[in-house]
Amino acid sequence: MMVADSKPVSYSYVAALLRAGVQFIAPSPAAQVKDEVYAALDLTRATTVDWVPGSDAGKAAVRRESYRVLEDTHSLKGARKSDPELTVRRILVHSTANAAGQ
Repeated sequence: MMVADSKPVSYSYVAALLRAGVQFIAPSPAAQVKDEVYAALDLTRATTVDWVPGSDAGKAAVRRESYRVLEDTHSLKGARKSDPELTVRRILVHSTANAAGQ
């Protein structure tokens, strides 16, 4: 299992990891997830995460930020037409704080 930052989330790197049979987890670079993806999230299907950030620890539950997760797949395309499309599992996190900021 490899845990990484967003740098390895490129077609060539993901292709090499998949060929090698390496399981990995890494955040997608923000620029790779289009706004339409977040706008189309069905939050009624999302799972609420039981986590409280340190900045919210002293707040009443109704005043804390909340986080929900959804799972789907994401396809990466190579630079050449002959490159096979790669499909990976993707976890999307919805934060009420980020949503309010958007």
